Amino acid sequence: MIRSNELKFDAARKLIADYRYQEADAILESLLEQNPHTLDLQLVYIKNLVSLRKLQEAKQVFLHISTTESNLRNNLYCLLFARLVNFSEQDRWGLFRNQLMVGGIENTRLIKQYLFYLEECNSSRDICHIIDNLITIYEPKPHIHSFLRLEHLRLANVDKLVERRTITLELEQELLEKQQTISKSIEDRILQSELDINLKLWYGKNFSRISYLEEKYQKSLLFTRINPLEALSVAQVIVDSIQAEEPLSLVRLGDGEGNALTYKDEFQHLESTDWSDVQKFWWGKEHIKASSKEKENITKNLQNAIVNSNILGIPDFCRLIFSTATNQSQIQRPYNRIYRGILAIYDHLVEESFDVNENTITSSLINYDLEYWGLYDYIFKSINECCYISCHSNLDVFLENRYGVRTRKKYILPPEFKSRKLIGNENTETHFPQIYNEIRSNLEVAYKGEMFLVAAGFLGKVYCSLISQRGGIALDIGSLADYWAGYNTRFGDAHFLSQKYHSILYLDK
Repeated sequence: MIRSNELKFDAARKLIADYRYQEADAILESLLEQNPHTLDLQLVYIKNLVSLRKLQEAKQVFLHISTTESNLRNNLYCLLFARLVNFSEQDRWGLFRNQLMVGGIENTRLIKQYLFYLEECNSSRDICHIIDNLITIYEPKPHIHSFLRLEHLRLANVDKLVERRTITLELEQELLEKQQTISKSIEDRILQSELDINLKLWYGKNFSRISYLEEKYQKSLLFTRINPLEALSVAQVIVDSIQAEEPLSLVRLGDGEGNALTYKDEFQHLESTDWSDVQKFWWGKEHIKASSKEKENITKNLQNAIVNSNILGIPDFCRLIFSTATNQSQIQRPYNRIYRGILAIYDHLVEESFDVNENTITSSLINYDLEYWGLYDYIFKSINECCYISCHSNLDVFLENRYGVRTRKKYILPPEFKSRKLIGNENTETHFPQIYNEIRSNLEVAYKGEMFLVAAGFLGKVYCSLISQRGGIALDIGSLADYWAGYNTRFGDAHFLSQKYHSILYLDK
């Protein structure tokens, strides 16, 4: 591209970063007329169409791009391939499989997508045999090799449950020992590999932080994605609180919450930039209103929510393996605020001194894991009604139809700015500060142990804490509410759920 077009392309990408997809679309269309075969431009244009919910148009444009070995090494191409190409299109997936079987695919998202497809069409045991072969093929590539071993363990556990049909202490111990052996083996292999020395230091630091937190909390259930009995234990804590009519707060911390915490010296110079990006994600660039003092109050309220939680979800071992940066220096780059957020969470939990009493620590994706293992059926059997905080006004219909749970009261928010086009809600109100302050003032818990489902971003953690303090039970379900309402705002997690449903409720306890 000529220099003037490069500048326009940069401008379009900045608009996308601000979630101004419609404005970016006009620029990208104009550029494509002049540069129809520029791959980077094509891919950014297609991704923007997906953000605008123009999925059919995005797919048509994407299918004009050839699937080649070179393209399958492009991360954005792989992301769009996983999002847009149906498994019925065997020629494209055939080339992918050929590349996979010679170790030529390095994008874990695309490999994960393929394994999900296999899971839908085959038994867990059959897929384990396929993954066994891939583990051998990807032996020289520690990050993919480790990911495959964890997927193998998850599917092997599914197979064990189907075979045993009864939960015994022996089975619990067997799953736990296997999980500990494989996670320790993965740690050792990564730290002894030929990966970049800075990356190995990053891994080592975070592995030790997770180990410390496992010791600090009375009950550690960080492998709920691959061990269904750990997910069941989390569900049981919730059910026990419901039956005892005791308050409870389940709060999950992801990178966005980490970006709202205080950074250590190493990344302190990026703290304000990351905080602005999080606000932009939720409220849009023109609605960034949190002053430094307000940010200080939000951070303090978030810290209190962490301290007051009974079940705390954090980025776990699997998250580190599945989606970590490929080089320590990348954590410094602006687009990797995600990894800085994860680091801030660990720093806060390890260095802050607070009493965790009988608290439980679990995966930050426990909201999806409870769904994957069919455990909301178990939880909701103990209640007749609930309240919820979400941007979805129709969530009450889903809850009654699926679980037989009535909605006593709903608190409706504007959707996150990034997902407004996808959800089709153009509500121009902003969550912060007006609605945030209104909900905090008006939040009503009608009786002890009343259930609240909260899907409200990082401010939702504050709501969970308030609900618990007022005698209720608050579950931070996050973007699972989008999935229940029929929207896929977190592609990888939601697609994981759309596959074979592994309810463990038929098992004898």
